[in-house]
Formats: sequence, C-alpha cells, structure tokens
Amino acid sequence: MNIFFYDFCIKYNGDSLNKKPLGGSQTALIYISRELAKLKNNVFVFTLCDKEENFDGGFYIPVTRLNDMFSAVTCDVFISLRGSSIFDNDIPAKLKIRWAQDSILYGGVTILKELYSDAIIRKIDKIFTVCLWQTLTFINEFKISKEKFFITRNGVNISLFNSLNGVLE
Repeated sequence: MNIFFYDFCIKYNGDSLNKKPLGGSQTALIYISRELAKLKNNVFVFTLCDKEENFDGGFYIPVTRLNDMFSAVTCDVFISLRGSSIFDNDIPAKLKIRWAQDSILYGGVTILKELYSDAIIRKIDKIFTVCLWQTLTFINEFKISKEKFFITRNGVNISLFNSLNGVLE
C-alpha cells in the first residue's frame, strides 16, 4: 500500500529526532511512518525537508514534489497533518484523511471555519482526532457528521523507556 503523509508546518525529516526536539505531531508521524514501513507499506512523508531521503523505510520528500509524486506513484491513502486547504486540490487517493492533532480552539474557530468548509469536508473521507472531547468540539463547531471521525488516541512506545534505567541516578 502506498501511504502519503503531508505536513507543511516545520522543516524535519526521519532523522530529526536524533538532532533536535520536535513537536508531538511530527514525532508521532516519524514513529508511525517507521511502523507502517515495517509492515511492508510504501510510506512517503512530504515535509519542508531540503531533499529526498530514506529513513527507516520511509521516504521524506520536499512538499514541492507532491504533485510529481501523484503522477509517478498511485496513492492509496493520503493523510494531511494540520492542513485542510490541501483538499481544495484534487487529491488522487483512494482514501483521504485529515489528521487533526490540535485543539481547534487553539487556532481560533473563525479562521478554522474556512478550513473546514462544507466543500472541503466533502473531499475528506475521515478526520482523525485524538480524543472524544476534540471530536465533539469539531462536531459542535463545524456541524460535521460524526461518521466522518475516527478517534486514534495517543500512544506510547514502551521500548523508548527501556534505555532510561539509571539515567537520573
């Protein structure tokens, strides 16, 4: 399966966790792309990175190449982090997902109402949220059908804590 992630917010790639702190959304995306690649999926992560590179099975590609990749590779699943306006474009994917990690109250509901217009929502198959409160906020503020939502929950990779023994001693 060919999975495309789209995140235009900050500059990073699959090696960024080894070099600098990242936000929770970008960190989650890096770990998810690694796990999806282990499951034999082709994972393409479009970010503000400088060049195309492969990290742990995921291809990190500059966002400016997104349309080129749509022409070159069949996109089975397209997932946009934070960006809804990308769905104004014709996204040639079998499944289109808007992964909403942030509270809509954080960015201001008025601004976001344009990003969640009926025209855009019709082009999105699912909206991934991280909790019931976030989902209900979207439903109440934007009048989006509850069938559009899937609550992903936050996760913890327990193996990351194995190396902490004695660190603080």
